[in-house]
Amino acid sequence: MLKPRLRQQQKRHWLFVSIVCVSVPIVLAAMVYAVITFGWDWTGFVGGYSKVTVKSATEDKEYLATKTLWDWMQLLLVPVMLAIGGFWLNQVQKAREERTATQRSEAERKAAEKRAQIERDIAADNQREAALQAYIDKIGELLLREQEPLGASPGNPQAETIARARTVTVLQILDPNRCASLLQFLSQARILRVCTGGDLSGLNLRKANLAQFDLSNFKIHHTDLSEANLSEAHLEGASLRDASLTRANLSGAHLSGAHLYTTGLSEANLSEAHLEGATLGWGVKLIGAQLKQAYLNKAHLNKADLQRANLSEADLSEAHFSEIDLDEADLRGAKGLTEKQQTDYQSRGALVDLAPSTLPPARVGQFIVKAAAVLNARPEDVYATIADYQQGHPNILPKERLYDLQVLEGGYGAGTQIRFKVKVLGGEKTVYQQVYEPEPGRVLVEQDTDSAYHARTTYTVTPGEQDQKAKVEISTMMDTSRGLEGLLERFLIRWVYRKELKLLEGVAQKRGTMQR
Repeated sequence: MLKPRLRQQQKRHWLFVSIVCVSVPIVLAAMVYAVITFGWDWTGFVGGYSKVTVKSATEDKEYLATKTLWDWMQLLLVPVMLAIGGFWLNQVQKAREERTATQRSEAERKAAEKRAQIERDIAADNQREAALQAYIDKIGELLLREQEPLGASPGNPQAETIARARTVTVLQILDPNRCASLLQFLSQARILRVCTGGDLSGLNLRKANLAQFDLSNFKIHHTDLSEANLSEAHLEGASLRDASLTRANLSGAHLSGAHLYTTGLSEANLSEAHLEGATLGWGVKLIGAQLKQAYLNKAHLNKADLQRANLSEADLSEAHFSEIDLDEADLRGAKGLTEKQQTDYQSRGALVDLAPSTLPPARVGQFIVKAAAVLNARPEDVYATIADYQQGHPNILPKERLYDLQVLEGGYGAGTQIRFKVKVLGGEKTVYQQVYEPEPGRVLVEQDTDSAYHARTTYTVTPGEQDQKAKVEISTMMDTSRGLEGLLERFLIRWVYRKELKLLEGVAQKRGTMQR
């Protein structure tokens, strides 16, 4: 409706312009011809009045000439201007009316389209709701069968095939909220894996609430999970190739061994997530992602984009980095990084804590006190417990001799500064120490900074029995008193270390259980 009217207006406009363009040259040409032929008197433009003298035998009489062009122009100017003004006002009013009519028509058309769209949306929503209810009814019948109900062991292959076909079909037509409701129903009924075949690829699960879901070893390719809630979900071994997890909440999620090739994780929250051994490489987008205190030990981060990502206090022990973008990434307080790695990552634009790693030289003539034991705990859990001066290390100290440990700076591994109190032979002393990691993940050193003993304690963790046990040695070089007092001090230190090793085993076992 709008386009024909617009074309009609344009047609009238060009017609008027054409008439003017043709008429003006013709009128000007006629004027020039008339002036050349008859002179200027007839125009009246030269001033005065033209007169005609008539002579007779008795007298001469003068008569005024007929009206000149200028006279006619003066006579007709007002009516012409009024006519032109009236015509112009009429055209303006007509254009305004047409514009108002066009706007009204357009508004009515849009309102009609909106009503039609709302009606279509309501119909589609009703259709999706009916499909969901029908699906639940059918699956409910299969669940409540007396013989071989769905999900029972051993399973009924025919029933499982029907359930899987129905699930795949209905998931393709449901909106994200209803998809989440359906998956919640299947999860609570413990038939999620049976009905989906462990495959959620290609679904729209945007903003879906899948917190604490068990999706381990699922195939989730090309799935839209942006802004979804997957906190504490189990995704161990899952394949999320080309999935979109932008701004998704994966805090505390379990992604050990997961494959995240070319996965979009920009601005996702992965704080405290377990990504041990996960593959986050080959184009995975982690721009602005939150990975604070995440567990990334032994993870593969090849060719990952970590611009502006927050990896502060994350565990990066034995993580594999190659061709990664770390511009403005926050690696302050990250665990398991060597000084060389820290320097390299800082040169690439990352924020790091360059902790001092060069130990002061050992003093000559110091005594060495050692204690060792094989602990029934994983080496990585043992080392993490020793290096964690916030939650782990304070719990392995025999409180009757070592107590009131306070972290002055840092909190994990190299660069940490601590203060604690020691009871020795009836007296109490305050000890200040600096922590170094000559070999992150294996060797940790505590060096006195303000003590008469000038003690240096070294923790060495060696894997054993298929990495399920760890040999731990605690060795201290120190100045001790001479004579009997020195013997008593060394005996007491060995006793403290043996008790510390026993406490270390229990705390490390508990740490490993919590992480798994």
